[in-house]
Amino acid sequence: PPAPEIDALPPSGVEAYMVMPMIARGELIGAVSFGGPAGPFPSEQVSIAREVATQLAIAVTQARLYERVRLHAEELETRVQERTRELKAANAELDAFAYSVSHDLRAPLRAIDGYARMLEEDYGSGLDKEAMRMLGVLRASSDRMARLIDDLLAFSRLGRQPLQMRPVPLEALVGQVVDEMRSENGNRSIEFVIDELGTVDADPALLKQALANLVRNAVKFTGTKNPARIHVGCRLDMNSGAPTYYVKDNGVGFDMKYYDKLFGVFQRLHSAT
Repeated sequence: PPAPEIDALPPSGVEAYMVMPMIARGELIGAVSFGGPAGPFPSEQVSIAREVATQLAIAVTQARLYERVRLHAEELETRVQERTRELKAANAELDAFAYSVSHDLRAPLRAIDGYARMLEEDYGSGLDKEAMRMLGVLRASSDRMARLIDDLLAFSRLGRQPLQMRPVPLEALVGQVVDEMRSENGNRSIEFVIDELGTVDADPALLKQALANLVRNAVKFTGTKNPARIHVGCRLDMNSGAPTYYVKDNGVGFDMKYYDKLFGVFQRLHSAT
């Protein structure tokens, strides 16, 4: 202690003075002073003083750590609130966009298809084969655009719904998707093979959407094959036994150097035809 304090010790009956460092995790964070009558401190008192200094060092360290954690938690809470506000604003913009897509784009699309259909029905007999072919392309393109709008809106809705995890019989779900694909493709020759797939824990709606996209792509890009062959299967890892599910077809395939883009939003590895 400073000299004035040392001078004040003898009148107080303190002849011996001991300072114990407060060390926690190898860091000196303070000291504890002890005073007593003349003579060396007994070893028992030294041990007690050392233990007191150690416990105080631990307590001070924990208090500092608690304060840092509290401040960090407050900072995180502030960031979460900011991100939540940003997310709500983004969702509001997405809702507005979905509304625009649903209403502003569908109306002219229906008009295009409607007038093309009327032209085909009322004046088809007077048009040559090339004109009729172009009308067919026009109506097919408008139908494809309508399906793209539906897919975009479905993607918008599904991406914001909370996950509803539950056991899903995967083979039955794939069967539903395959039935829908058959109804969409009329008399086209498509051979589907579905392995025993078991049950998985998943969100049924999201999983069905993913499966539908995979199978629909397989159907689309086997368009030149007769018959098209699509296989939905499962293989087990030889070490862990973890299943890997796959959709395989005899279509055109894709270059594996672009595999990282396969599941990216708005990515395309083939032309639309």
